[in-house]
Formats: sequence, structure tokens, C-alpha cells
Amino acid sequence: DEKRERNLDDVLDDLNNEHGKSGNDKKIVTLLGELYKFMEKDKLINTKVPSKLKIKILKCLYRFVESQNEHIMINIAKVILSLKVTGNNLSGVCKLIFKVAKNDKNDQLFFQNNLLELFLDALGRSSPLDDAEACVYGYGAVKFLTMNPKLQEKILGLGILQLMILHVKIINVAKSEKSTMPEQTTHVLFQLTGALRNLVSEELVYDTFISFGTIPQLCQTLELFSSDMDIVTNI
Repeated sequence: DEKRERNLDDVLDDLNNEHGKSGNDKKIVTLLGELYKFMEKDKLINTKVPSKLKIKILKCLYRFVESQNEHIMINIAKVILSLKVTGNNLSGVCKLIFKVAKNDKNDQLFFQNNLLELFLDALGRSSPLDDAEACVYGYGAVKFLTMNPKLQEKILGLGILQLMILHVKIINVAKSEKSTMPEQTTHVLFQLTGALRNLVSEELVYDTFISFGTIPQLCQTLELFSSDMDIVTNI
């Protein structure tokens, strides 16, 4: 019997076999990297993955999400983001990104090929109203990442500012149309305005900031959320 070529299922089997063992973090990171490469090779990135395969991959990855190893967490996040997940899976992956982002010693992990692109694509598909939890963690991560000048530059280049203003606008419209709003959405606005503060501290951003009509939106936010001191302080 000829030795057949290794495939995506083999990688998933190997990962499942590593679960529960100790001292194998490096091996898991290598396998996760291999999994992503196979997904690229099989053209499964940025496309609709058959649901059976998607479930199989997610089931395997979720066995490792409790890991405290940042390299494992970020590689899991990269694969999950590439599956274009929604709902609870989207919240879960944003939470993972947040956990890694809040420690600045992990900043270099975010320069990984394609990772920020996948992350911002996920944020762009999230609604601050319907996916509030994902947005809270997503913008919380952006707030930490934009403290690093090089990451800030990269994130700005990917069009984050336009997205943030759009999300502020969506929240403003919802708030002015109905007086009650999910508490989570207010948390989104808090993280979002906190991240905006980091971005606006850069003079280079001023022109873009003004040309996107940010000032009128934030003035409206101040009016609508005048009783929320955390948000007012951020603005």
C-alpha cells in the first residue's frame, strides 16, 4: 500500500489525540498551523465551509480553548475566524482574541500573516445590537492593540475607523428610535469610544476622522448617552 498523502482529517485526528496530554503545547501549535495550511490548500479560507466539516473542526478546536498558552489561543482563533463563524462561536473567538490582546507581551502574535485581516472582517460582520457580546470583546481587543503604534498603523490601514464610525452610527440610531437598549450595547459603546480615543491621539488620523463625519456622530452620542459617565468621559 503506497503511503498516502497527509490531509486535513489526519491533522484533526492528531489534534484530538493530543488532547488531555501534558507538555505538548509546541506540538499543538505546530498542528494548528498545519491545520490552517491545509484549509488554505483546500481553499476553505474565506469561503462557505460545508457545515459537517465546520462542526468537526470547531469540535476539535474547542477541546483546547481553555489552554493558557497564548500561541495555542491565537492559532485556534485564526482557524475559527477563517471559518466565518456567527453567533456564540463569534462571541467565543472574540473573547479568545481579547484574552491574548490584553497582555502587551503578546503584541507580536498579531503580526501573524492574515490574522488582523480575519479579525477585522469578523468585526465588520458583527452588529453592535445583535452581536453585542462579540463587539464588546472585539473592541476591547482593538483598544489594547491600538496602544502599540505598529499595530495601530496596520489596523488603521485595514479600515477600522470607517467601521467604528458606522457602529457608533448604528448605536445612535437605535438609541434615538427606542429608549431601551440592551445593556451589552452600552458596553460596546464604552469599548468602542475607548478604542477611538487611542486612534485619535495620532495626529495623522485627524483628517480621516473629520472627513468620515465622526464629530457630529460623537456629539449625538454625547446627547443620547449624557447620563452614562463612562461613555461621556471617553468622548
